[in-house]
Amino acid sequence: MRTIDEAWYFLIEDDSPTTSKFIVQGFRTTRKYKGGFGVLTSNLDDLMATIQSSPFSRILFSAQGHEFDAIKKYMDVGLPVLEAAEKVFEEQEASK
Repeated sequence: MRTIDEAWYFLIEDDSPTTSKFIVQGFRTTRKYKGGFGVLTSNLDDLMATIQSSPFSRILFSAQGHEFDAIKKYMDVGLPVLEAAEKVFEEQEASK
């Protein structure tokens, strides 16, 4: 189990891209090995606003099976997780 205090701040890629990628990869790796990852915040609105303000973040942190499967499909052919999530996001945008 890993915990990051006020992670929402670091998930804003424009402000801290390296930290954002580290956290995202940590979420994915931990989930792959059936581990846990927690985010602490004093204001849930901050976290929700961060995720909802970026459709890419919503895809990346999705719990919907079809989105996870779509990301995994791209990862299985060698794309890194962030690029795979971006492709899924682009596909969903194009189908609107």
